Amino acid sequence: MYALTIILLIVILLDAQVQWYESLVLVLADILYNIFMYYNENVENLTFAMKGKFFKSATIEVSTIELQESGSRIEEDSTSSTAEQVKPWVAPAGQSLWEKMKWAIYLPLSLILFVTIPRKRYFLPITFIMCMLWIGAITYVVAWMITLIGYTFGIPDSVIGLTFLAIGTSVPEVFSSLIVSRKGQGSMAVTNSIGSNTFDILICLGLPWLIKSIMTGVEKDIWFIQVNSDGLTYTVVSLLASLFILYIILCIGKFRLTKTVGWISLGVYLVFLTFSTLIELNVFFEVNQPTCTVDV
Repeated sequence: MYALTIILLIVILLDAQVQWYESLVLVLADILYNIFMYYNENVENLTFAMKGKFFKSATIEVSTIELQESGSRIEEDSTSSTAEQVKPWVAPAGQSLWEKMKWAIYLPLSLILFVTIPRKRYFLPITFIMCMLWIGAITYVVAWMITLIGYTFGIPDSVIGLTFLAIGTSVPEVFSSLIVSRKGQGSMAVTNSIGSNTFDILICLGLPWLIKSIMTGVEKDIWFIQVNSDGLTYTVVSLLASLFILYIILCIGKFRLTKTVGWISLGVYLVFLTFSTLIELNVFFEVNQPTCTVDV
């Protein structure tokens, strides 16, 4: 599904313009993707039934063992976490000077989050909504500040998006994958990353493009969004290549998340980031025009 999403994005970016109906296709594709995931268990059972009873029973046995092991870890972690009282205004005892300095720096934000986000189980929907609002607000501020920094130093927006902005907005995914990995949920760690990228392309790109193209269409009869970088197509193609490389790495590692898999994945990411950045900086050929100057 992720590969199909990337291919769809490549086709849309070929002419460096995103028409309103193309952005609508992205949004509709996300709806179809979620419908498919809703019936994913039925599709999985049908697949195993086609393979034969032996493969189905073997897979169930392995998954049962994994669930039992991960379930015991989750139970232990949840027991230890519920025993701790979250009190952000209390300085950590017995910590190093650096830990106390970090606590002091994060104290204002920790207090704001503590007051605005409920932690009771029956307030779970409100907790979820408040977390989403805070993530959106912080992401907006980060994107705004990073854009100003890039403009000040003459760095193209595409390079800023590939490096600082992409890394900064992916920090929550890193920590969530880290948490579930420690609990033995390796599949959730991988699908968290791939699923979030699918959502980023189909909704986080498709929905703003759709709204913007409709607004400019009604106001100025311009029913498309102009993409200012011709190198994004090459970047997305390299992203598709990195996906296949990741799958090959997982196959070689027998779908076990080890340190070797981690180091290889980091290496592939650095190669992808370097290649994409060099393209956007016009090292190989001209894809980005110089940043416009503003007369004040």
